[in-house]
Amino acid sequence: MKDVLRRRLLEATLRLVSEQGPAFRMDMLAARLHISKRTVYEQFSSKQELIWEAVFFFAREMYEAHKQLAADSTLTTEEKILSFFRVSPQQEQLFSLRRIQDALMRAPLVREKLHELEARNWDLLEQLLHAAQREGSLRDVDCTLCMHMIKAAAAESLAYMENAAHRCSFFEYMTQCLQVLLYGMKADGRNGIHETNV
Repeated sequence: MKDVLRRRLLEATLRLVSEQGPAFRMDMLAARLHISKRTVYEQFSSKQELIWEAVFFFAREMYEAHKQLAADSTLTTEEKILSFFRVSPQQEQLFSLRRIQDALMRAPLVREKLHELEARNWDLLEQLLHAAQREGSLRDVDCTLCMHMIKAAAAESLAYMENAAHRCSFFEYMTQCLQVLLYGMKADGRNGIHETNV
């Protein structure tokens, strides 16, 4: 029961940080879960502890989900790549933590730990890209460049989704970005400059 309550608190905290940044009030969190503020403080001694616990808990959970995805023998490597951004319902909130950048700047050890956790997830995606190249399903291109493009797309997609008149899910947007990166946009299926007679 206590573990269920802690998880509900962590999930709600991550949503509030994603929506409002770290300036949300603890009574707002309590009201959202229909519990007393005292109950919140019985689980966590401060709002800062609650925020960091939420970030680290779901970052670790997302990494475990990515490891399971990479090990899933029922999926092709391409399917694993295209599923990368839907392994956790909290993934969008974790990616949108730009709102706590000021707080991270004041807590270098926390920032370093978060970057370390984030890097492990990106490493798994890069390993999948290399695996697809070894299998011959993807062309042999610079995976470092591909990863740079994917990371930039993830960051930009959040800004796009906040400002766009229509909303699509983070997963849908990033899956489209991955499809464009992996398969291109040419309607005739040609690979561009490599197939032209220059």
